[in-house]
Amino acid sequence: MLRIILLTITLSLATQATSQTIDYSEFAWFKARDTIYIKRAVMLYDSGLYKEAIKTSFKISKKAWAYPGCPRLVGLCLFKLGEYHSAIDIFNVGLKENPTSTIFFRDRAEVNMALGQFQNAISDYNRYLKEHPGDEFSIMETARALVEIDEPDSAMKLLTDHEFPYSSIYTVVGVHYWSVRQDRENALKAWKISIDLDSTNVSSYSMMGFMEWQSGEIDRAFQAFEALIKNNPENAEGYYLLGLLQEEQGFEEDAAENYRIAREKGYVENDDEEAFLDEDY
Repeated sequence: MLRIILLTITLSLATQATSQTIDYSEFAWFKARDTIYIKRAVMLYDSGLYKEAIKTSFKISKKAWAYPGCPRLVGLCLFKLGEYHSAIDIFNVGLKENPTSTIFFRDRAEVNMALGQFQNAISDYNRYLKEHPGDEFSIMETARALVEIDEPDSAMKLLTDHEFPYSSIYTVVGVHYWSVRQDRENALKAWKISIDLDSTNVSSYSMMGFMEWQSGEIDRAFQAFEALIKNNPENAEGYYLLGLLQEEQGFEEDAAENYRIAREKGYVENDDEEAFLDEDY
């Protein structure tokens, strides 16, 4: 049961934001009709109609393809369609024609992340960050890539050097310290930074509680789950996790009550949990 919940929490951290927006200033107009096709292609992209956007983009003047807009648009569409290697090919063309347009490095880095080519992604993000040192998306994704290649110390240094303000990435780093390196001290450090930035970060409280629980620090595990509930009183998961720990420690009436609250707040239990909840204490 504990492993299933841990997997669920870890997977919930994998949700990715996207930095991919199209700016009209990236395009060049050589014919009057280009205005119509460019606006239509961007509209189709924004609407998620990527194949149609690609078809429309090829109606734009060939000369316009020497500027960033067209190759970016097509490359991003291919990325959205899962055609990762084709997207990289297009971004490479864009870079060749526009060597000063560093946005292609960030675009290509995102594709490399999707391909699991994390070292290449780090290289591309770093090249983009040289020109745009405050780009938060690139900082976050570089840190995530560093974690993927088992360099959490470098990820933490990058984040703290930039005083990175978003909580969830520190949760991810903490999970890696604990689950891969069994480094309890640095995991706690990362999760505490995460909670300092966002006292409602459910995942960091949950992971702290699980780590303390597995380490035999039961009082600290209780404290973590109780802090989760205190800072997230409407979050069903906190009551459920506290109930799990109480049940294991023999506090069955307390556990049943917290399972009941969790269910009222929307938590869906499996058959074993239902049986426990239905017992009369």
